[in-house]
Amino acid sequence: MSTVQRPPATSPQPVSNRDFSRALARALWRPALFRVPRAALSLALGELSSVLLSSQRVEPRRALVDGYQFSFSDLEGALAQVV
Repeated sequence: MSTVQRPPATSPQPVSNRDFSRALARALWRPALFRVPRAALSLALGELSSVLLSSQRVEPRRALVDGYQFSFSDLEGALAQVV
């Protein structure tokens, strides 16, 4: 039986939503001017908004220990490839 290595669900360098939004804006050559109000997210998404609004710092410790090779070492490189 062979073991399938699945990619981790997070990057080796976690970033905040603010940093991600700014990096995405730079990759798209667009300004990141507006923040979505908490009330708007709550109205649109209901209880699901708590997932977006709560802070979570997730790190792929097991993937790093196992020697997983990430395709991109930083957010900017990944976004440049995707967009």
